[in-house]
Amino acid sequence: MNKYIKYAALLTMLSLAMLFSCQKNEEAEVGSEQQFHMTESAQMAYNKLVAFKQALDNPQKSTTSMQLDSAEWYVEAFYNVTQGYPDSLFGKFEVDTMYYTLPLDENQMVGISDLGLLLDNMENHLNSLLTQTGTEVAHMVVGDVVIDFSGRSSEAVITIYTGLGFGTGRLYQPFADDDDWYYGNMLGRCDGQYIWESDAGEELEWRFNSPNPYHVPYPACLNGKIVIISVDETTFSPGTENDMIYHEWLPGAYNPPCIDYITLNELLQNGATLFYSSPSNGGMLTNGIFTAVDVTSYGIPREVNGVSGYDYYHGYFVTYATYECIPNGGIAD
Repeated sequence: MNKYIKYAALLTMLSLAMLFSCQKNEEAEVGSEQQFHMTESAQMAYNKLVAFKQALDNPQKSTTSMQLDSAEWYVEAFYNVTQGYPDSLFGKFEVDTMYYTLPLDENQMVGISDLGLLLDNMENHLNSLLTQTGTEVAHMVVGDVVIDFSGRSSEAVITIYTGLGFGTGRLYQPFADDDDWYYGNMLGRCDGQYIWESDAGEELEWRFNSPNPYHVPYPACLNGKIVIISVDETTFSPGTENDMIYHEWLPGAYNPPCIDYITLNELLQNGATLFYSSPSNGGMLTNGIFTAVDVTSYGIPREVNGVSGYDYYHGYFVTYATYECIPNGGIAD
């Protein structure tokens, strides 16, 4: 058991290091009077969004229009800055998908007034989603906006992906002794507890998002607000193709296996490589900063050497984004 005691001690040290590292960051300086300073990129994004908000509020806004690629950036950034809370702890991460259309003028430009209406619809839909969660605590973590032509020159299609975080969350902790879970299907712990409430995939997701202490997942921000300016990419990796993600083939009829806490802790350790390293170093990182992971469980029939059985494995959907630190308020009313 020595190596697990050392591992727990290491996690404690890393958690403390994370807390202390939040006190210093070369890109977020705090002066003697606690004056807030933005990075150059954050200042540019902030100025653009303030101007965009002023255009939305302008009585003559109907005369203003922009190209689709610009509209995509403005809508996505404004949605995230005004509605998202990427630095709030959460356990479960789910993505909602919504579709809209935007009218285009003869030059295939979109009007500011129509973008304002789109943002109103997006906010109303988000509020509806949050209301539907009932007593469960939920908030928007990240929003991804994709605008494309519909095939007709008179309108464009907008797809809104809204990542929601559920639960208040707690700081990441390793799996304790005998904290064994069935691989999926909300079958609970192997000792019979929490059936229909959680499973190994859910627990891994909860710990990965709460957050992984190996890295500070966003820049230090004092007297300001952490915001997502853009969504860089969402990548997927299944255990059948990645040795650092759970995969097990078992012969016979469908019978979800139990994953012991030792294996779960090993999978948990793999998150540091998977989420923060490039593909050349065994990870999934392409651009941006790790934002959230959605862990999904799969049970697929497969025959091996003439023997029927099932592949039991997890798949990781990982979202990366660009974070900035801007002053509290100043963009939305």
